[in-house]
Amino acid sequence: MPNNEKIMIMNFNFKKYIYFNFKFYITTFMMTCNLLSIVSNQIEQNQKALSELFEFSILYDIVENFSSSFLKFNLIDSNQMKVYTDSLFALLPKIRQNAVCLVDSFDFLDSNLCKFFLYD
Repeated sequence: MPNNEKIMIMNFNFKKYIYFNFKFYITTFMMTCNLLSIVSNQIEQNQKALSELFEFSILYDIVENFSSSFLKFNLIDSNQMKVYTDSLFALLPKIRQNAVCLVDSFDFLDSNLCKFFLYD
């Protein structure tokens, strides 16, 4: 393989590495902010709803956004990833009502959300 190709591959891998780290850092920052808002909320029902949505967002990031990296670096094995995936799908019915209310509160149309949430 010529040196130019090696450099291009290394550059591409470095960009992927930087992108992953940037995305992971931003996600971690957002999770910290969300966790602080849950803890500071004084209403127990709000804390429960926000906690379920927070758990969903963490599981979604693990299963959908970072799964290949977690598996590649042996941070999570395939059995644990299956457990997280099952937990993610089990959580959907629990968060549905709160997620629908939250989306409705911003007055977004279904067409603007690309039909992400399908509800009555």
